[in-house]
Amino acid sequence: MKSNPKLNVLIVASRADVAQPIAESLSKRGHTTRLALDPEKALGNLGPSIDVLVCEKELPLLSGLELLALARARGLNPSAILLLESPSFDACRQALQAGFADVIPAPWKANEVAAAVEQFAPQAATTQDGSSWSRRSAAHPESIRAAILDLSGYALAMGVFPSARIRLGSAVAEALENVRRHAYPGAKGEFEITAQASGEELRVCIRDYGCGFDPVRARLESAPSMSPGDSAANIDQQASAAGGLSRIHSLVESMRLTSSEQGSSVELSISTGSSTFQEDGAFDLSEIDYLPPETSRRMLRAIARGENKDFFNLSPAVAVSVGRLLAGQCPSQLAQSALWS
Repeated sequence: MKSNPKLNVLIVASRADVAQPIAESLSKRGHTTRLALDPEKALGNLGPSIDVLVCEKELPLLSGLELLALARARGLNPSAILLLESPSFDACRQALQAGFADVIPAPWKANEVAAAVEQFAPQAATTQDGSSWSRRSAAHPESIRAAILDLSGYALAMGVFPSARIRLGSAVAEALENVRRHAYPGAKGEFEITAQASGEELRVCIRDYGCGFDPVRARLESAPSMSPGDSAANIDQQASAAGGLSRIHSLVESMRLTSSEQGSSVELSISTGSSTFQEDGAFDLSEIDYLPPETSRRMLRAIARGENKDFFNLSPAVAVSVGRLLAGQCPSQLAQSALWS
């Protein structure tokens, strides 16, 4: 079951019997909640970490509309839901004009309010058009994993072979981990990935909109420094210190880094080509995702002729399918079985 990204929610109500059931429902769904029964306490809890503000319109001292206006004046921009005791067209219009994204009329059912809150969970936006692909999402572990799997699916559709897809996914995982850990210190943010397949090359750009980094230091860190003659201890020490940029550099054909106060980007290129049959006629099946019928026929005929076992280069996954093909019924037995079934 797919889980929503977790949210920090501030609930402001005039009565505890209104706020508490909503908080309990959200907590059961894995979200973090804070309660405030008056606007002064609410203002003290409002900060950049709050994703969603849920508040009644009628509060002591000031209204929910005024509370949101004060939050906006402080430079805060939480998504906001207004709990409205007596809904009317004018009241709803005022709420929307004030910046509330949703209005829920009384009686307020906790599960309905929780569902309304979850519509503001960061959602990934993915587009694919021909040979290009893009995705924008929140920089948290669930979104990162989903993005890598989605990119791998696109690469598969573009005919990228398994070993290249593994290198691609591993390099992108390193880049996105850097985004998650370093681009938005103490805050939330997003990343964007674009990919373009062209001939025997796949180009990928990972962009964030965070605090940037020192490009000189990044280039130094990404430069390979290990040599075949290094001792195991020295290699282990260097591998620990070099960081993700060095590992990305090792996985791809080229890497380009740019950074500014508006964010950073990592541009990667990876070679995608391979062949199913070698020039000498031998079967190279190490870089395929399935056995095309013609390949299966040629392979089984070669085995029936007693070709040397070195004639085949199989990945472990392909070898399982080949073994099942060899253990299967011959066509005449299968036809006879079908007639009598």
